[in-house]
Amino acid sequence: MIFIVIEYDILVIDDESQIKGYFEAIQSELDAEGIIVNIEYMNNVENFKVEKPYDIVLFDCNFNGSRNEQLDLKKEGFELIKKYRKFNKRTKIIFYSANFDLEEPDKIPFSKYDFFQIINELNIFRVVFKNDSNKVYDYIKEAIQELDVIMVSLEKMVRDYEGMDIKYNLKDGDIALEDLLYEFKMGGQVAEKFRKQLFEIILTSLSKFEM
Repeated sequence: MIFIVIEYDILVIDDESQIKGYFEAIQSELDAEGIIVNIEYMNNVENFKVEKPYDIVLFDCNFNGSRNEQLDLKKEGFELIKKYRKFNKRTKIIFYSANFDLEEPDKIPFSKYDFFQIINELNIFRVVFKNDSNKVYDYIKEAIQELDVIMVSLEKMVRDYEGMDIKYNLKDGDIALEDLLYEFKMGGQVAEKFRKQLFEIILTSLSKFEM
């Protein structure tokens, strides 16, 4: 029997350098359940390369901002996520902040309109109270469970076979591995054709196996 171990790449964007200890505890809990994650940390968005693929991005809403000031959707951090979304629409993004608790709406530092904009325009997976580590853990696990397995596998292949000219044969022509991954990230029609063709191959193989 062959076991395929998938490692999930997570990026934490937070200007607090000590946040590493916080997520190391969460990583240990995931590891105990057999969920392997690689966590990278970014304390300065100037060094963040938006083209790099991550399965999950956790972003501190208060990045470079005071906890007493109103959330500004035009701040550098939010512009970064908007820019990232131009290259990747599929990565799960979780906003977390010590400045708000969704169970206490009066303490959330943005309007209902801004909240709607955060969820929809930036395609945010979850918004969570930073001080609730159990909830942060739950949302990371939930995001992993909802990831597109095919896209995750393609990301790993691109990384493992970097520099090699790998192409897939679709019914209407060949497509390079990198281009196919981009289609998955952007939710393109080619990605859906590949998914359908892959499922057809799997079903055909299973039917032969049963015979």
